[in-house]
Amino acid sequence: MSGIFLKLTVLVAGVLVSIGMYADSIMISVAEKQKSYASIIERSRTLIEKEMSKDKDIAGLSIVLVDNEGAIWSEGFGWASKIDQRALTSDTAMMVGSVSKVFTAIAVMQLVEQGKIDLDRAFVDYVPEFLIQRHNAEWPAVTIRHMLTHRSGVPDEHHQGLFDDPFDSEKMSYMALPEALSGEFLISRPGHLFAYANIPFSLLSVLVEKLSGEVFPEYVQNHILTPLGMGHSSFLPDVRVSSRLAKGFRDSKTELDYPYFRDIGAGSLAATADDMGKFMIALLNDGAEILQPQSLQEMFRQQNAGSPLDGPIKVGLSFFINDLDGKINARRNISHAGGLEGHQALMVSLPDDDLAIAVMTNSNAGMKLIYQLADDVLAAAYHVKTGETLPEIEKPKTISLSQKQLGAYVGYYVTPYDADVLWRIYTKKGKFLVRAGSTTLELVPHEGGVFSLQYKLFGFIPLDLEELRDVWLHGAIVGDLPHFWLNTLGVFLSPVDPVPVLQSWKDLVGEYKVDNLNDESVLKESGAVIKWDKKSGFLLINGRPVRTINDRYAVYMGNARGFGGTIERLSGDRLYYSGLIYSRK
Repeated sequence: MSGIFLKLTVLVAGVLVSIGMYADSIMISVAEKQKSYASIIERSRTLIEKEMSKDKDIAGLSIVLVDNEGAIWSEGFGWASKIDQRALTSDTAMMVGSVSKVFTAIAVMQLVEQGKIDLDRAFVDYVPEFLIQRHNAEWPAVTIRHMLTHRSGVPDEHHQGLFDDPFDSEKMSYMALPEALSGEFLISRPGHLFAYANIPFSLLSVLVEKLSGEVFPEYVQNHILTPLGMGHSSFLPDVRVSSRLAKGFRDSKTELDYPYFRDIGAGSLAATADDMGKFMIALLNDGAEILQPQSLQEMFRQQNAGSPLDGPIKVGLSFFINDLDGKINARRNISHAGGLEGHQALMVSLPDDDLAIAVMTNSNAGMKLIYQLADDVLAAAYHVKTGETLPEIEKPKTISLSQKQLGAYVGYYVTPYDADVLWRIYTKKGKFLVRAGSTTLELVPHEGGVFSLQYKLFGFIPLDLEELRDVWLHGAIVGDLPHFWLNTLGVFLSPVDPVPVLQSWKDLVGEYKVDNLNDESVLKESGAVIKWDKKSGFLLINGRPVRTINDRYAVYMGNARGFGGTIERLSGDRLYYSGLIYSRK
């Protein structure tokens, strides 16, 4: 298989729970149900040590399991730094990535409780320098609720200064974002659809700072972390975390320094397993010292019910609801995951059962393991606590669809998973196929509107590949257009159709370089290639199809994360996108 589907299976493995993935299941038998949690802990330790021994790229991992009364288990494994010979413990600070968004959302809700914020009021009413543009004057204003639910239409990223130190006075601060975005355009109608985005939570940190009068990291420290006794966690690389911060690992040998990220409210919290346990205990106790019960319940409530374009995605205020495909999805669960280069984290709560878990790793390779552990440990803990066994997942039965039914899905698609590749779904000789890059897979229909993926060697020898066993595409016709979602995640396959392209944009075909990229930036996109694909009829910029609006503006086609952004044509065959200026090579 080509790289695209190898990447696909890595992504899915990291966010799905593979039934039977590990030979040594930690689920305990009915006869053992009266035993203490010690049985779970011991079996889990064995599993962790086995998997880390098998995969040397997993440098370290920490885990904490709690109920509403306190911590049940908190422990670290492996290395915080191999170079420094520093072991990873439950008191080692780990970068939790987008789990940070939950803390930003709680800060917002605290100000809602104080009457300083109305969730349904326009963000610009509080931050007047935020004057983002829109291609449709009838679109409503962006509200706080839109931002907290990834339904604001605000772009996912602003590339210029993305990896700057946010507290370096010579670099771009998160506080400068509202004004910087005033030259940008919304990617979709606010409130119309889910498209995961970092920038809205960075903007919310600006909101908290302006209305509280405290620098955002200090506000979180004073009103969330300190009241909960989270003394070794911080949004800052300061004394609370610097001496105990784990290095990230790209692989078994490559250690990474602290990952600066301008949008701190979206992804810059460092927290220990012990401290994350204290936080989850508060969540299981209706917000305890940091939120009123009704505020927390509003955060847990699905905010996007009745939105067909969101498919199986259920989102609360920053939290995701039943977003996991393992055994624990039989119970109401509230979760958030996060990832930065060299760091992965997952926090899951069963609020009706008073159980919660957080698992963190300082390795890119650890994603699959932390999801498996979260599901298995929580399911086992639920069994001990209630005496009930959560059911194994039953895969839907294979069915046959008519050529007319399959034909409704035929066409081109884009996805944020592989934004630089145009996907094509088509029928050929009675087969239903998807092609992305150089790889072709067969789509097999099942009950419930889902499709599995089948790889056939030489196009006719079916192979049972473990990497594809738990990959599912949920298909639906929304309006007159087909859509797909990758499992229950916010990974969306959005349909795109070729449209007439203005000749002025065709004239721009060629290679471009970035003129104003910061030296410190690790942004992978350091240039652009514009291509006219005669076969598909699309004008492609870095592999993404665009729709030309006029001689000045074009828009990336598709309703998904990373799409819908506006490219502006400047004088002299230069282009502007997301704070970067491109010129022809």
